[in-house]
Amino acid sequence: MKKEIFLKKLDLLTISLEALILYYTNKNIINEFYKLRNDLRIKKYNEEQNFIFLLEYLNKIKKFIADNYINNIAIKIIENYTHNKQLEIIDQYVLKFHYIYFRNKKYYSNYKSLKSSQTEKIAINENAIVNLYLISKLKNFKGVYILLNYLIND
Repeated sequence: MKKEIFLKKLDLLTISLEALILYYTNKNIINEFYKLRNDLRIKKYNEEQNFIFLLEYLNKIKKFIADNYINNIAIKIIENYTHNKQLEIIDQYVLKFHYIYFRNKKYYSNYKSLKSSQTEKIAINENAIVNLYLISKLKNFKGVYILLNYLIND
């Protein structure tokens, strides 16, 4: 059960990263993200998958975010969310999040419980915003610890 929750949250984090990557026009950054995502997809979350691999993957995510300043985009969206300055930026991000999930169910197979009904959209929106917060914190010294704590705990 814990592993399933961990993997569901990891899928949602990856969806958030993909939504943020779409703000970039640099093909190298986009390709680097897809290589990172596919690295995890190749493992297909089988029962044999070990915790060390997942920690290495989280470290790669942290490095990718730090190297490409993705946390700055997340911070900008969060600031707009908290101050309600530009709701269209938040709406764009959430729409991208929804679109990526429902378009790529085969990639994000661990979060099958997401549905497109109105009541489920609230939970999806909350997950999208929480993931932005996590992405914004990943560049910090304790970023991986914060992320790991979130992924492990219910």
